[in-house]
Amino acid sequence: MSEKKGKYIERFVKKTDEALQSGIKNADKVIDSAVEIGSDTAKQVVNKGKDIHNKAREEAPKLLKKESSDYTNTNNDDAQSPTLTDIEILEKLANLRDNGVISNDEFNEKKREILDRI
Repeated sequence: MSEKKGKYIERFVKKTDEALQSGIKNADKVIDSAVEIGSDTAKQVVNKGKDIHNKAREEAPKLLKKESSDYTNTNNDDAQSPTLTDIEILEKLANLRDNGVISNDEFNEKKREILDRI
């Protein structure tokens, strides 16, 4: 009877090992698929990010020019405080600089222009 139990256990261990190996192979396939999908998605995100960055670089000079021309100076001899428009322009410029669309030098140049007219 002990020999019969030994063969039963041996078959059980063999079937268990086969099931584990099959499960591992299936898990490997799923993981490989997930990695491939993740890699493709990451590439798409990088490409889309580059497209957005390039578009922002193209639009930044237009935006800076437009905002500069939108500014209206009242030519009041009294001390002037910055208008909301000036603050908004500075915030937008800082955002463009922080996102790498314009350089720090470009930001400082435009900031100086704004501050000079206040």
